[in-house]
Amino acid sequence: MLQKLDHKIKNRKILSRPFTYLATTIPFMQQQFNELIDSYLENEIGIHTHFLHPALIKGLQANILQLQKENLMFPAGIGNRGIKDDNQQMRGDQIYWMDAGHDNLFEQEFLQLATDFMLQMNRTCYTGMNDFEFHYAHYQTGTGYKPHTDQFANDNHRQFSLINYLNDDWEEKDGGALWAHAADGIQKISPDAGKTVLFNSETMLHEVKPSTRSRMSITGWLKQI
Repeated sequence: MLQKLDHKIKNRKILSRPFTYLATTIPFMQQQFNELIDSYLENEIGIHTHFLHPALIKGLQANILQLQKENLMFPAGIGNRGIKDDNQQMRGDQIYWMDAGHDNLFEQEFLQLATDFMLQMNRTCYTGMNDFEFHYAHYQTGTGYKPHTDQFANDNHRQFSLINYLNDDWEEKDGGALWAHAADGIQKISPDAGKTVLFNSETMLHEVKPSTRSRMSITGWLKQI
């Protein structure tokens, strides 16, 4: 059950908050971070199969189920405030934005993890990122997301896309793969629980194939404001 999640504001997100999280990376997580970064540098798409630990996965899964139960997840649009289209046919997921103000232990842990990873990318790759945004995402059976890139045409703040999967016992027959259209061909990535994917928000064309079962993730972007 969500712990005092602030439902008074249905979809509040902070786009340019000052960072109040501390750098708390322990050596084990620093190794995880570097493995994901190295995978991105070597392959254009970074993949780490065990980026999220099991207790965090279960907690975030429970959050999504509770949000659905309370009818707080809503159909995603495309574009941003300047050119947003809520009646689009591109994507079929429902979302709920994470927020530093939510009093939820698992959400806070994930956002701290994202902060630490962003700071490690800044240290090792000189990316200069200073903000992020993440949302819960749920695809019902049969829904997907057509080919697209993540950076807006009128806003270049999004630098890197970071997708974190929450799906137990996923099999190839379930569909729902992320297809990343890399320079050397399409890479098909299954949405297994604990797996995290990193790629360039501006250049990487990607899509989500329809699935035969519901599909959960935490999707977001590391930004330079």
